[in-house]
Amino acid sequence: MSFVYFVHAPSVNLVKIGRSVDPERRFSELRLLSPVDLKVIGVVNGGSLVEAQFHRQFDHLHSHGEWFHATKELMHFAWWESLKHLWEAAPDEWRERAHDVLYPDVAVMDRGAA
Repeated sequence: MSFVYFVHAPSVNLVKIGRSVDPERRFSELRLLSPVDLKVIGVVNGGSLVEAQFHRQFDHLHSHGEWFHATKELMHFAWWESLKHLWEAAPDEWRERAHDVLYPDVAVMDRGAA
């Protein structure tokens, strides 16, 4: 499985959109190579096609290589996509519990019913 990651370099206000099978290891490598502080702002499932799609989507923000200007648009996109990724990866019982906490007066529809 491959992942697409978003790494923010706040001091230069750039975001790297990259791909790795091991995003934690890749982030460690990037931190060692970078002269500026880096922060992971998101990780989603996806391979080279998803990475290329994101590069095209934010081509208007391209700086150099896989680095893009960190606008609100890009930062919100990275956070939202990562949140969706986490939600989709969560076990059903966690999602149902979150629903119960957020919407205590609304019943969860039976997943087996069509």
